[in-house]
Amino acid sequence: EGFELRALKGLDLVQFPFQYITFEFFPTLLKAGGTEPIELLMYLWRQGYRYLDISSSSAAKNKAEIEGDTANLYPKIIMEGSDSSEKDVRTWAQNLITKGYQNKKENFHVNLLAQRRVVPQR
Repeated sequence: EGFELRALKGLDLVQFPFQYITFEFFPTLLKAGGTEPIELLMYLWRQGYRYLDISSSSAAKNKAEIEGDTANLYPKIIMEGSDSSEKDVRTWAQNLITKGYQNKKENFHVNLLAQRRVVPQR
């Protein structure tokens, strides 16, 4: 809890890529572990992963899951496309964090699913 970025950096995601990575994104614990929360999201994006929306609806395969009432919390833009820019994903990530804190305060956390869509250049 809070050390996800360090664990991911210990892997060679280019040579040994996972098709999917799922994780609990808990900004308070990430900060306590010395990680700026947005950097975890940016790191995976730079490694070729795009975030999928995985909610508890009947279409769970492609929906976002946030504990509690999620209807207005999760940003509508999910960075699934390979053509998203670093600025796009940074804005998406900041919106996710801001809306989460507004709704759930310091206990905000969300389960995210990232799929490898782009092979990063070495």
